[in-house]
Amino acid sequence: MKLMSLGFLIDRDAPAIWRGPIIMKITQQFLRDVAWGELDYFIVDLPPGTGDAQLSLVQSVPVSAAVIVTTPQEVAVATRCAARGCSSA
Repeated sequence: MKLMSLGFLIDRDAPAIWRGPIIMKITQQFLRDVAWGELDYFIVDLPPGTGDAQLSLVQSVPVSAAVIVTTPQEVAVATRCAARGCSSA
């Protein structure tokens, strides 16, 4: 299994609030600059947001199938808060 994450490149507590052209550039760099080799499956975990990352991804590589898993916003916030010890209210 090969793995690449933006979390490997930025400080754990640094905010990663990026949109549009920046997300598209990062997606392109991950696709172009990482030595993926031959893959049977390419699994991508994308953050919630505007859909810029998803759009950039499907415009960059041929996609033969996709499975989309989403989390309701309330659950996502509660999970993040539970991990960081904050209040979700």
